[in-house]
Amino acid sequence: RGIKLGTISQTLGPLASLIILSLLIWSQQDVFMTSNNWLNIARQASFNAILGIGMTFVILTGGVDLSVGSMVAVSSVVGGLLIFNQGWSMWPVVLAMILAGGLCGLANGLIITLGRIPPFIVTLGTMQVFRGIALQLTNGQPIFDITKVQPDFDIWGTRNFAGVPS
Repeated sequence: RGIKLGTISQTLGPLASLIILSLLIWSQQDVFMTSNNWLNIARQASFNAILGIGMTFVILTGGVDLSVGSMVAVSSVVGGLLIFNQGWSMWPVVLAMILAGGLCGLANGLIITLGRIPPFIVTLGTMQVFRGIALQLTNGQPIFDITKVQPDFDIWGTRNFAGVPS
């Protein structure tokens, strides 16, 4: 079987575009190709990369999950409220956030399997339900300055371990 030209361009096209764009920006801004800048880019992209890893498994199994962002919102709100209102420490809060996200995923899975409803339809609906839960829990008000109440919570995204950003 021969290699098709379309397949190569489809595979290498985005990479070539990234390289060309990086070289173009580098020619205009010397600071672009520094290690600090690349670590900053990696730090900012890590959240989407982590979600993308999970979504890869969903897509590989033929599913679609449109509610991921709203699940993150519910998990984040749960964590913020436990820190501000209950004074919980960091690790129990992290476990509660994982549990909240897991319960959202379980709800999606049960509706899809027991109701025999396509994942696209279910997650389109639960996306709105989960977002509504997050808004209801906070009365539509933002939760911020978590590190003033729980200083150790800044470990997520601001510290380094062995030179690698957390």
